[in-house]
Amino acid sequence: MKKIIFVCTGNTCRSPMAEKLGQMMAQEKQLEILILSRGLSVSIEEGAHERAIIAMKAYGQDLLTHRSTQFRKSDCLGEPLILAMTLQHKKAIQTLYPEMKDNIFTLKEYAGESGDVHDPFGRPQVVYDQCAQEMSALLFRIFDKLQEELV
Repeated sequence: MKKIIFVCTGNTCRSPMAEKLGQMMAQEKQLEILILSRGLSVSIEEGAHERAIIAMKAYGQDLLTHRSTQFRKSDCLGEPLILAMTLQHKKAIQTLYPEMKDNIFTLKEYAGESGDVHDPFGRPQVVYDQCAQEMSALLFRIFDKLQEELV
């Protein structure tokens, strides 16, 4: 089974939203993909940010039970596709796990774009909603691509 891991800083905003959106799209396309999210700087286990929870309600997705999880070497087992929110995240993972360099992309890069998915942390609800919309559009393209590869 293919595995995708979305990675951001604290695993409370962007990556959990991407995880839920990705799970929704994989289910819609009937793709057997394990989809997870992780953070590069998780010091204590936390729930998803309240504004991320609200943003996901517009997609019928529930982040209430999400708990932040640190990215670890064990996450690299099975050669997952690792989709980082920023180039900085991508470079950090490549530095920690150089053997995974061919499996690590930014979310925008894998969708055929450049740039970062900016962190909404500490910003108003509208910024979280825009972030979710941006990721949804990117993931729509990514899951179309994955469907072609896996079928």
